[in-house]
Amino acid sequence: MEKEEIELFLGKDISELENSFGLNQYFETKTNYSLQNYLIKITPLLKDPLVIRSNDGVIEDILKLDVLTLRKALIDDKNHKGLFFTRDFETVFYLFDGETLCLNMGCLILTVKETTAQKIEQILIKDSAEYFREDII
Repeated sequence: MEKEEIELFLGKDISELENSFGLNQYFETKTNYSLQNYLIKITPLLKDPLVIRSNDGVIEDILKLDVLTLRKALIDDKNHKGLFFTRDFETVFYLFDGETLCLNMGCLILTVKETTAQKIEQILIKDSAEYFREDII
């Protein structure tokens, strides 16, 4: 996915992005499920992901990073100095590839297209992750 494809969402609510891309399946893990662990397992599913920074639900910035840089940023984040580290609770970082919008808030939160939902569910089941799934409109 190219950054330019979603730049028109700058200043808009993240829900507008979800609606525009048809992300209608919501997953949330009930346990602390590592985003880094998830990224390693879904790397083959991610198609050229972008990082979206939002503040209080409004998209403020879009970053284009390769998967290796994303993994390194997640490792550094554990040391409270990485790209995704913030002390501001309104600032949230999402990974987005057009079919999956992913966020880590102590648990893994995803909105995905119906076509991706089965693949995500299989990964969570295989990892014995407790989760719930629901349709969103």
